[in-house]
Amino acid sequence: GDTEVKEEPISNETAANDVENSSEVVEEIAPLTLDDVLAAAMEEAGESTAHEGTMSISETSTLDGIETQVSFKATYEEDMSFEGEYGGHVLHHITETVPYEGDTYTREVYRKPDIAEYELNTELGDEWIFRDISLTGSAYEDRLHYFSPYEYLQIIEQYKDTLIFTEMDDFYEILIELNPETDLNVIEELNWNAAEDGSLLKPSEYAFDPVFSTLYLYINKEDLILDSVTYNVSLEDGENTLHVSSFHEFTSYMLTDVIEPPAEAYEQTGVEQWN
Repeated sequence: GDTEVKEEPISNETAANDVENSSEVVEEIAPLTLDDVLAAAMEEAGESTAHEGTMSISETSTLDGIETQVSFKATYEEDMSFEGEYGGHVLHHITETVPYEGDTYTREVYRKPDIAEYELNTELGDEWIFRDISLTGSAYEDRLHYFSPYEYLQIIEQYKDTLIFTEMDDFYEILIELNPETDLNVIEELNWNAAEDGSLLKPSEYAFDPVFSTLYLYINKEDLILDSVTYNVSLEDGENTLHVSSFHEFTSYMLTDVIEPPAEAYEQTGVEQWN
């Protein structure tokens, strides 16, 4: 107890070494590549047999010197586990159409390939209409299907060498610039995907040819799933022009309810042809 203990002062160098040795080593995480992001997104999308979403579409056209505008807002749910002889899946969609002039109207459709279609169109009235698709088959042209997440991601695969891949704060952006001469098939498929009933993208008296087209795809950084897609296309037919911009957003990679027409559809048509 009589021994005197002398404490040596701690030098700055010693203190620095102690701090360095006690600190945890922080490793830098390499950023994900396009292949990493695409593989993760495709794995999730490939496991899905259904999807739900919304399509917001705006069309601006100049026909014979007159400019008109129309917009569509579609909400849909689609079961991809059932596909008919002529393609398409079990589909329920509600489309609100806002014309340049006139009243807004709503079209609701339940469609099951090779079986039946029930439609309610407020522009024509408030009663359900039944169509027997087992008789009309592919001769009756209507919307059969919306692009699924997996189908969009397959387009990315085709353009991996030319697309622009950008990392944002909350998502990855993928830009694909489509060439109207070499990518016409892809453009036509995307046009069809954005063509609601009444769209000028559907066959009409005008023979529009695409002159410019871009596809933006947005993959969520947290979950690495495809959240939304923006598609733009400009077309011409002589002096007539058409520009379409669509925003496709996925709200679910599965069905949140069973797709089946409401009871009033069966009651009003007098036909119950579904299951």
